[in-house]
Amino acid sequence: MDESVRGDGFVLTVVGWSAEYSLALERLDAHGAKLLSVVPAGEDLPERALIWLPFSAVSKFISLFDQFATEVTPSGSPKNAALVANISELRLSLLHELRQPAGLFLG
Repeated sequence: MDESVRGDGFVLTVVGWSAEYSLALERLDAHGAKLLSVVPAGEDLPERALIWLPFSAVSKFISLFDQFATEVTPSGSPKNAALVANISELRLSLLHELRQPAGLFLG
């Protein structure tokens, strides 16, 4: 494939557990990931964020979840809990998710 038309990453949709718990947005905009937009929680819908994840940052992003599952901090909490604990779902974004008129677009 011609290098000028190849993408160097993909967009992930990050969905929170419930309307009661916010995503750690500042932590989603780190480690090579770029926060693109946020749809605030509604009465019955959790907060949802879109992030751009370059292929070069995928292994670091995955390692944050692996550390949450396998490591603890000196205080005994799972490592990266502030980022991971309120996420219920990660999925590749669909075209309709990229058009979020009710969302807050960043950048």
